[in-house]
Amino acid sequence: MVSNETRDSVCPFIDPKHTESYRCANDTDCKADAGKFIPSQNWQWAGKCLLQNGTGYCGVRGWCADVGSDNVGVLPFNPSAPWKLVHGVRQWSLLLRLNYAFPAFGITLNSAASGLLPGQNQWQIGDILEKAGVDFTAAAAEGAIVLMDAKFDCNLNVGSDEDCKPDWEFSRLDKTPAFSTGFNHYQTQYSPSQRNNRLVTKRFGLKIEFTVSGRAGKFSLVNLLIALGSGLALVSVASLVTDWILSNLWSKRDHYKRVRNASLDVAHLNIDPAYLKADLDESDGDVSHTDGATTWDVIDNLGTGTH
Repeated sequence: MVSNETRDSVCPFIDPKHTESYRCANDTDCKADAGKFIPSQNWQWAGKCLLQNGTGYCGVRGWCADVGSDNVGVLPFNPSAPWKLVHGVRQWSLLLRLNYAFPAFGITLNSAASGLLPGQNQWQIGDILEKAGVDFTAAAAEGAIVLMDAKFDCNLNVGSDEDCKPDWEFSRLDKTPAFSTGFNHYQTQYSPSQRNNRLVTKRFGLKIEFTVSGRAGKFSLVNLLIALGSGLALVSVASLVTDWILSNLWSKRDHYKRVRNASLDVAHLNIDPAYLKADLDESDGDVSHTDGATTWDVIDNLGTGTH
């Protein structure tokens, strides 16, 4: 869109979102705010009621477009003004070359090493907008900002290194209904001989941003052995720590010690008492016990016998 503007001219202020707020019948309706600046905009209320298409609107002073001999013009870049569309953009092709590396494995790759690969390093603009959920007609009118995110998650144990390719995700970044949706920029040209006039071009377009993230992994026997060794060490240490805690810090530590050190009832082990007696007779020292004692008495006498 192109606007031919003049400095310090007056034009009716028409805000599509608040059209009722700035309507007027005569200059008196606009006097109260005369001289005040509109917040967040470079406009100053002029205190005049100006007609546009038969409807009165309070006027503002600043750089107005298409100014006539009465120094009255219109707001620059009126949404209803005609604009020029560059045709064929939907079919434009985008080539993106990624150079990425995984230094831990000594791998450096180029996404375009094998030539053009649609969906990996080449896309059409229309396809990008569709994947990001952007309507092409709306983007042509107000612009759009799209993010292309390349995410790597490579298993280097399978296939060749060249098979490590990213998955692409597309999203729109500028979708803020309350304020500043789309993407545009201005280009201003001043005439050396007429400093009160300028030619301003407002261009709407597509801005594409890129991010790259991800990881790669490969089996390592050394790392596996280190992990196993560390695990076994932790298991052995854990049993010692657990025993110390139960023996010294637990509120029922006395009960735990009695259970841990209790005599074993060999009756539950199905051991022949005669075999146990013979084994005891062969050991150093004597264990005194009465004839016909039960297996529990034999074990219990271990605590009172003489050696």
